[in-house]
Amino acid sequence: MKKRLLIIISTLLTIAFVCLDRPAGHGFSGTPPANKTGAPDAGTCADCHSNTQAGMGSVAVIFNNNNAYYDSDSTYNMSVVLIDSSKVRWGFSMVARDTMNNNVGTWTAGPNTKIHSSFTHISHLNAPNGIPNGYTFNFQWTAPASYTGQVRFYVAGNAANANFDDSGDNVYLNNLTIEHSSAQTPPTAACKVKMYLSGAYRANDSMRTDIYDGGLLPFEQPYNGYPWFYNGTETIVVPPNHSPTDWVLLELYRAADTTLAAQTAALLYANGRVASVGNDTAVIFQNLPTGNYFLAARHRNHLAVLSRTTIALPAQGNEGFDLTQANTTMGNNQTIALANGKYALRAGDFNADGLILVDDFNTYIINAALINTYYRTDANLDRHVTVADYNAYTPHTSSIGVAKIRY
Repeated sequence: MKKRLLIIISTLLTIAFVCLDRPAGHGFSGTPPANKTGAPDAGTCADCHSNTQAGMGSVAVIFNNNNAYYDSDSTYNMSVVLIDSSKVRWGFSMVARDTMNNNVGTWTAGPNTKIHSSFTHISHLNAPNGIPNGYTFNFQWTAPASYTGQVRFYVAGNAANANFDDSGDNVYLNNLTIEHSSAQTPPTAACKVKMYLSGAYRANDSMRTDIYDGGLLPFEQPYNGYPWFYNGTETIVVPPNHSPTDWVLLELYRAADTTLAAQTAALLYANGRVASVGNDTAVIFQNLPTGNYFLAARHRNHLAVLSRTTIALPAQGNEGFDLTQANTTMGNNQTIALANGKYALRAGDFNADGLILVDDFNTYIINAALINTYYRTDANLDRHVTVADYNAYTPHTSSIGVAKIRY
């Protein structure tokens, strides 16, 4: 009888030890093996959880409130979201890889998460249990200090049934790709610009439109030759709502280092308003990084000017450059006062080098009798090269433009 009782007790103790030794809920409820992320050359949770089902749930990676870009050596909030209406216990394993499949960045653990493998992997810690429908793990990722390019996060999520076994669980895989901020397309910037050309100015805040009205204004921007060599493709396809005076070339220079940031050819209208082709109110600069900028305004036969102040672009309102006001351009006497108290660019820089000198007179004199033409020595923009253009040139001789924008 004693022998049979000892055998029964021994058997019960063995069963007890086996039960205590089994994982509660799934095979690795404490922490999973590091490399079960679903990344290339890596396993998944299904390697340990038998009878894995397809399931009707999902796993998702959330990076920085769904932002798709990152900066080097910066830390971001991240989440892994598991959803499965049939499960109650949750686990995951995740890694970040570059395009060469190298582990990149480091992790900072959050609630119920653990970092391992030299900070390159993150996973659950003590898998949350008894929580129906789904669970969200929150933590942080820090990007490498040096440029890395595209980064992809691989995650394997385990939705478990907490049946004291590793069977009947649903394993889900997903990944998310983010790009370095240098790959982000900069925003489009619009700004207001106003300017007058002294040669074309008549009266009543208005300039000539003879070139356009006479059918001589080119449909394509004219600044692709010497000395500008601007390769923009701005083209008039649909006639503008108002007659323009001429094309102008606008440039933006970074305030920080005065390097050229953007160029665009636009239409100058009789009232001094400058607008991009197809836009009635503003000049559009494509792919312009956010920043502060100076504006340079160029014309075929007027002295180019550079704004005295900068504005922040993209603008939040109606910010812009009004070059018709006094003291709005760098340098001394870069513009000339008009009868209405406004200011205009100086006529006569026929070779557009930023200087109005005898070279410009020489250019004029060999083309001093041209009729019905679009030519750079037509200083008053009336379609003809006559003595009237010499008279428009003469008051501005010896004018010297700002060195930064001279050719």
